[in-house]
Amino acid sequence: FIAAYNEKTGHAVQFLAAPYEPDTYFKAVQGLEDESEGGARCRVCFIQRMKATAEKMQELGYDYFTTTLTVSPHKNSQVINEVGRDIEDQYGYAYLPTDFKKNNGFLTSTKMTEAYHLYRQPYCGCIFGARDQGLDLEKIRHDAEAFLAEHK
Repeated sequence: FIAAYNEKTGHAVQFLAAPYEPDTYFKAVQGLEDESEGGARCRVCFIQRMKATAEKMQELGYDYFTTTLTVSPHKNSQVINEVGRDIEDQYGYAYLPTDFKKNNGFLTSTKMTEAYHLYRQPYCGCIFGARDQGLDLEKIRHDAEAFLAEHK
């Protein structure tokens, strides 16, 4: 996707994958498993993810950090931006406030997903949020594997 996107747009987007560390997340949200979507558990997740991003960006010498979390219609951009500003204040890493939902941002993201044949996960990745939404994670895994097999 990134290569095709950069070629089509002339941008130089890069991707850096963070290590998958579910135990760190589960420890951070311990006791918040029954919080509702958008509540304290989400805030802890935002803090954890954005701190890691800010630290990596500082390590790599970037001027600021932000997050794509604000594209979701299920995520409160004001809370996300508040967390980003708190991290900026605590650590001195410059945060770029965003609300990617604005100007049809969510619709644009879904169109890009279709245009570039990207798998779009139907939840944020939180097992507790998926549970509360009544999602069948086994079906989601199966659908993701089928999509990947079809769109090698």
